[in-house]
Amino acid sequence: MKTSFIKFLGAVALMAGLASSASAAYIQGSIFFSGKVAVDTSSSNAAAATKITSWKALGSGSGLTGKLSVTDASGDFTPVLTNPFSLAAFTTPWVFTSTNIPNFWSVGGFSFDLSSATKSVAGSGFVVDAVGFLKGTGFENTPGSFSISVSGNKIDGRFNASADSTAVPEGGAAIALLGLSLLGLEGARRRLKA
Repeated sequence: MKTSFIKFLGAVALMAGLASSASAAYIQGSIFFSGKVAVDTSSSNAAAATKITSWKALGSGSGLTGKLSVTDASGDFTPVLTNPFSLAAFTTPWVFTSTNIPNFWSVGGFSFDLSSATKSVAGSGFVVDAVGFLKGTGFENTPGSFSISVSGNKIDGRFNASADSTAVPEGGAAIALLGLSLLGLEGARRRLKA
């Protein structure tokens, strides 16, 4: 009987250890993009645009079309920054009223699945605010927002990821309490038996 009780304690300890290591990691930080964009209207009438027909990263040379330059990053995005710039691939063309676009942008193991977007006029240009989910290797899908402002044919894009403050339940404490309760029951059973 003593051997089975010790095995039981070992199993409870193992379950508590495994349960306490299961926690979600949400992406935290900001990433900034810059570059040029072509829209479906003339640059003098960018405010009337309904879609982006192409993206172009900063600099000269091949391989810049369909991408934007990562110009700054913080938090979990920091490793994405390399010199002179990392390049983020963007979906082309992008109709502003489109919804549910997987991998709207991707860079350095991160991607953004766009859920919906809203365009508003700002002077001779426009601003598009979008929401969706950021994905990254080793992270939980994180709700986030994406905002770009376009004036003429210049674009400045910013992506912010902010995690919900909802905590993932810590299973280790619950398992430990269950184990202690079962130990108490076993002790009470032995006293009654004796």
